[in-house]
Amino acid sequence: MPEEMPKEMPGEKPEESISVNKLSKLQLTEVDTCSKCAHCAEYCPTYTGTKKPELIPGGKATSLSRLVDKQKGLWSRLRKPKPVSKEELEKIASNLYTCTLCGRCHVVCPFSIQTEDLWRKTRAIMYDAGLSPQPIMMLDGGIEQKGNPYNSNADLRTMWTDFMDSSEVPVKEKAELVFFVGCTSALKAQTQDIPAAVAAILNRVGEDWTFIGEEERCCGSPSLMIGHWEKARELAKHNTALFEARGARRIVTNCPGCYRALKKYPELVGHKLDFEVFHFVELMNEYLKNGRISIKEKFKEKIVYHDPCELGRLSGITEDPRAVLSAITEQPVEFPENRSDSRCCGGGGLLMAVNGDLRLQIGEYRVNQAKKVGAEIITSACPSCKMVLDDAAKSLNTGMKVLDLAELVALWLAASPHAKP
Repeated sequence: MPEEMPKEMPGEKPEESISVNKLSKLQLTEVDTCSKCAHCAEYCPTYTGTKKPELIPGGKATSLSRLVDKQKGLWSRLRKPKPVSKEELEKIASNLYTCTLCGRCHVVCPFSIQTEDLWRKTRAIMYDAGLSPQPIMMLDGGIEQKGNPYNSNADLRTMWTDFMDSSEVPVKEKAELVFFVGCTSALKAQTQDIPAAVAAILNRVGEDWTFIGEEERCCGSPSLMIGHWEKARELAKHNTALFEARGARRIVTNCPGCYRALKKYPELVGHKLDFEVFHFVELMNEYLKNGRISIKEKFKEKIVYHDPCELGRLSGITEDPRAVLSAITEQPVEFPENRSDSRCCGGGGLLMAVNGDLRLQIGEYRVNQAKKVGAEIITSACPSCKMVLDDAAKSLNTGMKVLDLAELVALWLAASPHAKP
């Protein structure tokens, strides 16, 4: 009797079926439309950094369109969905995660396609199918096991307070304002001066505030980017319970990713919440307007503000940081691409996990733009932006300083426990 042929030849990938039901009817149409266009190519940071056509939003959409056709096309409806090779699916997944989710493609899209939401939905499809790249799954595992994407122990969340007196970081059972520090600000050495600066300013203006400390968990933004929506809901419920237990009326964060995730908490927990969410630049501008902080003498250095994608383009907060910057420096300068048209620095979308070299390359482009406008200091309002721009400035040996806007304000108020620039 002849030997039975193996179902899978050595070296071949098995074929699989995958559901695209997370995509709405409108999004299915958008995938088809996007696949026929490349208008946004030169605005895409990952494409301009690699010149790989599969990373253009239209390139991603083309591969997705083929997948949709196999699942929703006429032939599949008449018979059954066609299987897709695992190799093809893994390639689609890799391209989807090689993206900063900066949203600039939406701004320039002639069809106003909500691309950021589309990429998040398709990432969720890949995650549900177990096709997310291994580095992404490691981040997911860290969030699952330790409550943060860096897989750090909870006691390290308060490490940023080590250089401060206990009176400077009040731990209260009840407070009007809760400072949500976030994983990157709390756990990365490059950014730990930012929460120290925020704390110093809150103390200077006399806010009734506290922070959560070791009990704080990831805001849920990385889980939403990964595509693990259920984990994001779980994290939202955990943090919301802590806010409510403290009777907080306002939640403030210095991280745009946290800001956007916290804004989604009513949707994630399934009911209206009794607190408002602010990014710290909004409070700083409020303090300047009502005189709770005042700047008597300004910086002499030329300082350029980089709009974080999630704060500027995706949240519409562009003028508060500029008002603050104008109050503290005599020479604010602008990038050629700014506000809703700001060029991404490479720090978003979990790109660092899948392609750290590309992240740095994108950041170097932005630092070179800062050099061309004569900036001596680059400032932003995002810990991830600070990290990548600082890495890029050092990689290029520019000698340029990179500081968060909160750090600049705290330093000039002589309220920070750290060195001046």
